[in-house]
Amino acid sequence: VQIVFTPGHTPGHQSLLLELKEWGPTLLAADSVYTNEVLEPEGFPGVFANREDTVQTLAMIREMRRNGVRVIAGHDPQAWAGLRLAPSYYG
Repeated sequence: VQIVFTPGHTPGHQSLLLELKEWGPTLLAADSVYTNEVLEPEGFPGVFANREDTVQTLAMIREMRRNGVRVIAGHDPQAWAGLRLAPSYYG
């Protein structure tokens, strides 16, 4: 588990980067990425504390995704529908 500094939504926002045996690197993006649409080239969240921090954080997360990191958005009901939820888990 790594804590990743992802400011923008709030000044001190953090996300978690997990290394999962089944899935590989997975970022729990929390509020830095509300929905998967935010990660599209023209995507941008509607609520943020600092625009410049948000732009930099999204660029970093998009790059992580291009490099094989699975990004799990914090509030995307469509994306969450395809995930195993408690009590299931990913190893």
